[in-house]
Amino acid sequence: MAYGKNVFILGAGASAGAGAPVLNNFLKKARELLENVNSGLTSEQRKAFREVFEWRSQKTQALRYMKIDLDNIEELFSLVDMAQQLGDEVAGEMVDNLINLVSCTLELSVEFDFDPALGMEHGRDIGSTSNDLTYRSFVEVLEKWSGSRDLIATEKDSFITLNYDTIFDRILLSMGRGFTYSHPEWHSPEMDADSHKLLKLHGSTNWGRCRECGYKKIETRFFYHGGRVTGVEKITMDPARTLYQTECSQCQESALRPFIVPPTWNKASYSEDLVPIWRTAREELAKAARLFIVGYSLPRTDSFFKYLLALGLSENDSLQEIILIDPAEGDVGESLKGRYLEFIAPFFDTNSFTFWDVPFHVGAKALEYRFIDGDSGDDALEKAVDSCTRNGNYSYYKRYAKHGRWDFRPLC
Repeated sequence: MAYGKNVFILGAGASAGAGAPVLNNFLKKARELLENVNSGLTSEQRKAFREVFEWRSQKTQALRYMKIDLDNIEELFSLVDMAQQLGDEVAGEMVDNLINLVSCTLELSVEFDFDPALGMEHGRDIGSTSNDLTYRSFVEVLEKWSGSRDLIATEKDSFITLNYDTIFDRILLSMGRGFTYSHPEWHSPEMDADSHKLLKLHGSTNWGRCRECGYKKIETRFFYHGGRVTGVEKITMDPARTLYQTECSQCQESALRPFIVPPTWNKASYSEDLVPIWRTAREELAKAARLFIVGYSLPRTDSFFKYLLALGLSENDSLQEIILIDPAEGDVGESLKGRYLEFIAPFFDTNSFTFWDVPFHVGAKALEYRFIDGDSGDDALEKAVDSCTRNGNYSYYKRYAKHGRWDFRPLC
């Protein structure tokens, strides 16, 4: 290959900087939204939230002797989906409620600053600025890196995400960066089929699907803002809410709902809708020269992605390096590193595996120093840490000499 393709795998940790909840605190955030009368939930959404928590409470008692963590949203989603596939009618209704809870919690948890003086275009924000600068700085680093390489369409970097949220999607569009979901029905003229691939393996809160006829619609208006406003104020993302209020234009029998699927190993019931994306992800993994994994912990509930990743890596004869970026520390960090080393050993030289135990925004800066400035991996990380400290992201940031670990102290 004349050029080394980069493939980025983005997990929940990649969106955490914007306020998106992660697996272990997702239900806690959902409960806070339910208990807050001013959270923005509609009466119908509150009913769905309450029914999910009631169902969870019942199963907690029944499964108290099993190692199933029902405080983890992915395990809860997987359990509900399995019950539905086995014909449990109540679980079937609960899947709809859980999709409602997941999509609403994601959208209401992430706030953006909007300056109306900068205007709106076709309902999509042009002048808004995210309270999360991580994805923006990440895209800017990639743009600099791309400028130093001779790119053609088939070799552009691609992104494989396990996330349902649309934070990265929105930021790419607002920055004028083209991308495609690589799906013939979830596509928009605003997207560029020859640009970067954004492959959402588990669906997305802005992908609408009719449960009656299967009609699909994509929502690229990420915000709704009614009335006249002045000054800078907080707004939230809104594609899922818009889909719930959109009647199917084909059968007129049902409103659309966000298409998101549980991270269970058995995705057979969703394969018809997602196979084009899964196939493309496998092809991208097979062509990667460098693989970057951000905020993804290889959870045991997502055996499906492990199989997909294994297939891609088994066909890859050009992979040079794997870099894992995750702020896990101590025993958790060592366990995470161990899981990855054990998993990739059959496919790849583990000596070319690097673990940067830092948050995404620090890792993005380290990528700039490593691959644009040409520093070594250790020097790049040290410089990124120093840069983040000087820019006020942390009050201090030091390495423990005894354990060689990074210690974060939030800026007060």
